[in-house]
Amino acid sequence: MLNKFLPISILLIFITSFFLAKFSILTAGLIAFLALFIFALFYFKQALLLFAFFLPFEKTFSFDFSGITLRFSHLLFLAIFFSWIIRNLTNKNWKIYFDRSFIFLILYLVLAAFSMGWAQNFNRGLQVLGFSAFAFLVFLVLYQIFLQEPKYLKLFLKTLFVSTIVVCLFGLFQFFGDLIGLPLFLTGIGEGYTKAVLGFPRVRSTFFEPLYFGNFIILIFPLIYWQTTLRKPILSRKLTKLLLLLLVLNLILTIARSAYLAFLLELVLISIFSLKYFLRPLSLRLLSVFLILISSFLFSLINFPKIYPYKVQEVIKHSTTINDWSSRERLTSGAIASKAFLKNPIKGLGIGQFGPYFDHYPSQMPKTGWQTVNNEPLELLAENGFLALLLILLFYLYLLFRQVVAFFRAEDEMNKKLALSFFVALIGLALQWQFFSTLYIIYIFAFFALSLSFAKLKKI
Repeated sequence: MLNKFLPISILLIFITSFFLAKFSILTAGLIAFLALFIFALFYFKQALLLFAFFLPFEKTFSFDFSGITLRFSHLLFLAIFFSWIIRNLTNKNWKIYFDRSFIFLILYLVLAAFSMGWAQNFNRGLQVLGFSAFAFLVFLVLYQIFLQEPKYLKLFLKTLFVSTIVVCLFGLFQFFGDLIGLPLFLTGIGEGYTKAVLGFPRVRSTFFEPLYFGNFIILIFPLIYWQTTLRKPILSRKLTKLLLLLLVLNLILTIARSAYLAFLLELVLISIFSLKYFLRPLSLRLLSVFLILISSFLFSLINFPKIYPYKVQEVIKHSTTINDWSSRERLTSGAIASKAFLKNPIKGLGIGQFGPYFDHYPSQMPKTGWQTVNNEPLELLAENGFLALLLILLFYLYLLFRQVVAFFRAEDEMNKKLALSFFVALIGLALQWQFFSTLYIIYIFAFFALSLSFAKLKKI
């Protein structure tokens, strides 16, 4: 009887929270969290897969509360976290899986907490410290769950792939919807990315910016590419090929230069690791045709640029110039961050302090939000000093090292291909992190947990 009425009760509580949001967002959030907690407690696997599905929904299903953006996936993860603790407390065989990577993240948090002592904007520092701790918690908890129940790994990844198909289809809807003049509240494309800006819509799908959508695609693309080479991919072969096509189309439509660079690097690595496939006669012919088309395009672009329609010229100009406002802003913020680091290379400004420092410590956050360096390593140096960058770098190198080890000790083709996929995706992310600077992105740390968990298993 309980199992019959419980899902309906949870749904009614959750719907009630939306009506209460008009009067009190805090009350509505607490009631929604309660509903999700009960759901996770009784339907843990389903809650975990729901979290996987909503991971890419960064902008969609989010709301602002006291200057902080909260997402449905945040509430869901907290519900999963507390239900996981309760489930394990009742389990006499509860085992904590330790990994060396934890040391780097914990030390980074300790260092960041100490930096609060000289942070001039304490509230901003506390916010960023909290965001970072939450992202690290996602990594730690998901790693524990996956090693406790390895069967969840494939299901989580499969659900994430299905969600990516939905997100990519929505991206195409945004593009064509804006082209035909659908209102913004339907397309969700954002005023700064409509066809009115470049004459060509830039899709962001369910993310805050096209850059972050491109970043997500960079993480998923190598996984999907190597799934197409498996006899039994995680998704069906048709869906896997469809998703590969959708990823490439959406990446092009983001017009995110950093994502383009990371994608090209990933293609180079994939080509090297897949050399035996490229040496086949059919692959060589296809590669030759591809190179001829690219060469023809570049030759005509350099010598006869005006043969292309004006809108295409504008998109190409945006993708290749370094004299636009975005590039100038990056250069300016990078120069200021470098000066801040050189003034105090050991202590830094304090966690989360670059934005306030950039705007000369205003009493309130600017309407456009806090300025970032748009370069993660440089932002780490400016805010927390050399040691902070070293800790995150060691964490990252450790993840890459685990993929190399996993490749050589894998007992089946699936795990070998996954190790290659995660390795290439991590390299792509490392390159793109030179062009944006947000460390505490939840889907990235969920991706880290997936990569490390798969690396620890010889066979799934």
